[in-house]
Amino acid sequence: MRELTVCMKVFALAAMLGCPSLDAQVATPGVPARPEEKEQHSAYKSFLLDPKLKAREEETGERQDDAAGRIDWWRQHMGGELTTEFKQRLISEAEKERAKFPGIFLGDAGAPLQPVAVTGTSWTPIGPTDASKEQNGLTYFKVDSGRARTILPVPGDPNTVYFLTSGGGLWKTSNFLANPPTWTALTDSVGSTSGGSAAFGGASGTLNPNVVFVGFGDPFDGGVGGIMAKTSDGGSTFPAPTKIVLPAVTKIYDVKVDFSGASEMVLAGTNVGIFRSTNGGASYASVGTLSTGQVWSIVRTGAGWLASVDVTGTTTFYLSTDNGATWSSSTGVSTPGGGIGRTTLAVGLPGDMVVYAFATTTSAAAQKDLYRSANGGATWTPTGTNSTTTPTNPNADQPNNDYMGGQSFYNHMVLVDPTDATRNTVFVGGNLSTARSADGGVTW
Repeated sequence: MRELTVCMKVFALAAMLGCPSLDAQVATPGVPARPEEKEQHSAYKSFLLDPKLKAREEETGERQDDAAGRIDWWRQHMGGELTTEFKQRLISEAEKERAKFPGIFLGDAGAPLQPVAVTGTSWTPIGPTDASKEQNGLTYFKVDSGRARTILPVPGDPNTVYFLTSGGGLWKTSNFLANPPTWTALTDSVGSTSGGSAAFGGASGTLNPNVVFVGFGDPFDGGVGGIMAKTSDGGSTFPAPTKIVLPAVTKIYDVKVDFSGASEMVLAGTNVGIFRSTNGGASYASVGTLSTGQVWSIVRTGAGWLASVDVTGTTTFYLSTDNGATWSSSTGVSTPGGGIGRTTLAVGLPGDMVVYAFATTTSAAAQKDLYRSANGGATWTPTGTNSTTTPTNPNADQPNNDYMGGQSFYNHMVLVDPTDATRNTVFVGGNLSTARSADGGVTW
């Protein structure tokens, strides 16, 4: 519902603002398409006519979810990627709307951070009620917030959780242990609800659960991306000075924060390299040594900051030993096993020497392996977590250790249990399956 609502708002604002990035790129009947439009249209039709999807549909009556198809659908629907100027004006218009209706938005006039109470004994849905995607050949008649992107539980407070979604932005609950918990949408008035990544802030080495940095720009389900925002009051407000548009960025894959100093140092992994803030999110600058490539994952190890960077389908690891200012692939950091694609990194706690890398083959064509490093990412050992090995309890849905399945470019998860001092307890997830290893990935 929120994805569709955002699309409608974006188009309305585009018309109001006279946005050339939309008007100029939407195909006009009778006018020959530009080469890139023909290519997109061809790709768009190929997903609808994919013989594998058609065969599955004929056999089961259902068509497999196709994330790449949704990406094409979004580009067709929006006429291409959104420009930096458009996003700046979108933020400005969102601020104007908030000012027009004081007291309605969360945090206005000191409003408490809690769900709005509703009354009545009978309710009728007025829509929209579906999240249908033509590429997938199915219609989902449920109202949802979008795919989960980041879950931030507040340390020491089991009831307070932040939840970032692909199509609904950032949500928060203060009664997570209730059945069911109640949630409040925090970023409806920011200018985007396309969730990319989020992380806690703080100062002087202490995490502050009221400070959250949010990067907007989901990697797969389109939206207004490339915006960094910060709240210092638990999500009640996202002040205009801390809503920053990152030039040329449309997707934000990962956000990490170092709050050891007086103000936060923020790293944003994007589709055009790494952006860095050294003043608590007041401004960002592209990191010159990493100003290209898709930065899927960033972690802080005992050797420094480690990032996985995908350039044209092949991933290389980069290390920074000066808190993200400069990065190098020639400091002993080697790509595990050679020839990998999209890779997700994980540590139990920031600063750990033990690091895991869940990797695909080049161009993210298939799951390759889970790799383990005991020296902060300098050298790696493959664990054999792939289609040639099996878990201890295989079943028809998961007969082997290939957990990404046919969507390795899309489904990635690896988590390390910080309560295991050996850092040998690790979880991986992928295409509707998860697995646990208690021996560093040897058995599952």
